[in-house]
Order: sequence, then structure tokens, then C-alpha cells
Amino acid sequence: MKREIISNKYLKYYLKYEPTRKVLLNIAGEGNQKFIPLSKLKKIEIFLPPLPTQKKIVAILEKAEKLKGWRREADELTDEFLKSTFLEMFGDPVKNPMG
Repeated sequence: MKREIISNKYLKYYLKYEPTRKVLLNIAGEGNQKFIPLSKLKKIEIFLPPLPTQKKIVAILEKAEKLKGWRREADELTDEFLKSTFLEMFGDPVKNPMG
């Protein structure tokens, strides 16, 4: 029975982390379709805290992603509100003969 040493979600976030992506892209080299040989992939060192710590890190990153999503939604709603308020107050500038 194998002991779990890395969380799949932790690995996902680790691979999405910009410094890690730069290392991977550097290893992959040029070309339209990036490829990393397994021999090179095995040489990459992964920061591997204990599993409970990985799970805490994942929980924090998932909360951050959720907050970013809410922020994006709030920005979109604000933009829609400002546009509709402008149109309500001043009319459509495209259709306005004075504009």
C-alpha cells in the first residue's frame, strides 16, 4: 500500500505557480507543442511540505480563487451599473443628435 506524499490539488497549484511554469517552459525549449522528457521532469525538485500543510495551502489557494472570481463578478456588475446609469442620465450618445 502506497503512502500518499503529495496532494493532487497541491501539485496542480505548484505546477501553475509562475516560477515553476518558467522552469518548465525553459526545460521544454522552443517549439509550438511543448514537451518535457521524463528524464528531465524527474530532476525537478518540488517543495513538498507534509501532507496536512499541503492541504492547508490548497484550502487557502482555493479561497483566494473564489475571492478572485467574486471580485471579477463585482467588477462586471459595477461596469454594467455604470453604463446603464450613464444611459439613463444622458441617453445613448450614438443616438443623441447633440452628442
